Amino acid sequence: MTAGLIAGLAFAVDVRLGVFSAHITDSSAYVAAGDLWRRGELFRPVPQHLWGHWPALDQALSPLGFRPALVSGAELTEYPLGYPVLIAAATAALGELGAYLVAPLMHALLAWSTFAIARRLGGDLSGHLAAALVAANPVAVMHGIHPMSDVPAAASWVAAWAIGLGPGLGAMAASGALASLAVMIRPNLVVLAAVLGLAWLWCGTRIRDWRSWHWRAAAVFGITGAIGPALVAWSQYVFYGGVATSGYPGASVFFRAAHLWPNLTTYPMLFGLVHGWLPLLGVATVAGVALGVPGFTRPTAAAIVSTALALGAVNVAAYLFYLPYDTAPFLRFFLVAIVALFILYAMLVAATARALWRVKAVRWLAPLVVVASLWPDVRRPDLWRFFRSERLTYSRVQALGKYLDAALPAGAVVLGFIHTGAISHYTHHNVVRLDLVPPDRLDAVVDDLTKGGASPVFVVDELLEEPQFRERFKSTRYGALDWPPRAEFSTTARTRYWVASDRARHLAGERWATDVLR
Repeated sequence: MTAGLIAGLAFAVDVRLGVFSAHITDSSAYVAAGDLWRRGELFRPVPQHLWGHWPALDQALSPLGFRPALVSGAELTEYPLGYPVLIAAATAALGELGAYLVAPLMHALLAWSTFAIARRLGGDLSGHLAAALVAANPVAVMHGIHPMSDVPAAASWVAAWAIGLGPGLGAMAASGALASLAVMIRPNLVVLAAVLGLAWLWCGTRIRDWRSWHWRAAAVFGITGAIGPALVAWSQYVFYGGVATSGYPGASVFFRAAHLWPNLTTYPMLFGLVHGWLPLLGVATVAGVALGVPGFTRPTAAAIVSTALALGAVNVAAYLFYLPYDTAPFLRFFLVAIVALFILYAMLVAATARALWRVKAVRWLAPLVVVASLWPDVRRPDLWRFFRSERLTYSRVQALGKYLDAALPAGAVVLGFIHTGAISHYTHHNVVRLDLVPPDRLDAVVDDLTKGGASPVFVVDELLEEPQFRERFKSTRYGALDWPPRAEFSTTARTRYWVASDRARHLAGERWATDVLR
């Protein structure tokens, strides 16, 4: 009951703080790709006729998160198929709202699965504490309030681990199916499936019988667990031309030996900043189990602790050579490792609290130990204020999309960058990515579009794009954005919408009011 309440609270908080808009790059592309899958479409057409004079710029016609397909005249998502398929299923069942409920639901599943594992390791107290740590984890909340794939991927892995601890070959089949889903969402973590496969080979269908090999259990897991990698290989071959070819542009340079040292120095600092250092004490659980310390001697302990260490280590190793990032949101790469550490830490805290409770003189310390273990994740009011501001910040993107859907003329082509994915999703109008237009060709692009019967418009974010736009295109007619916009969308930041043909009208003396949506 308590675990269900914790999971339900995680879902409720994510929904309350939720950003219900297809915004920026990842979120807009996931939602748009989910909409394609719901309609049974793998590709969508690109109007190549717009580039009669500059065929080399055809990539500029695909919004952020999409890329030209191998088949001329079409585009497709850059992202793996797993999360968009979940969004497609959710929108088919719940309508447009479903796309934004997948991540909160998976956050609840993550908390519940963590409880199921930690309870087997250290009892109810350990399970509830681990679930609470995951539910209140700022990194999980941060990516549960957006339509992002990080929490669904982590939830699928941890659920595969949790359900595999149950008895019978059915649990092995379900564990493999969930591992398949996890691979489809985040293919680069496919090696985690091998970790679980080895765990089930060791543990079999009875977690207490961990000293012998169980080939049937591992085989059943392997059969259902192979579906996901096979589908990923098929999709990458069909979409991008090779079974091992990622859809991300430039993916070949993502992993470099030079990235190792920056990641080794940055991510531990970020972990301490967000979670504090107490959870690292969870590693001491290994010694407690190995030495047979009272409170660490459950029959399941050795198997679960070994699996937790292996999953955590492999998850960390998978990103050590990845592109360096220096902000806390990118701890999302390590959610599986963080959950594994929380499970070990909850076991240590529960064992310590039970030991203190047995000594009447210090019994009062037991609840303090439990409360102190939760303190690092709830002590950051700045993070929680940031979560609340996220909804306000990105609500303007949905307002922008719906306004433009109603206001844009039939032949409009939107020139932009950050919001091209959202604009394409909400309005279904053609877009041109300004970051792919050479600085000396902006005037020619606008003129060419106009001659072809299109109505070019600009959508530029004041903070994220406008300074770069003015600098990049300062030698062009439009680089100064020196005429009144038709509309501006303002929350904690501002995005504005200009019609290119209005510049000549403005210079001729015509004036108009700017719509302001706050």
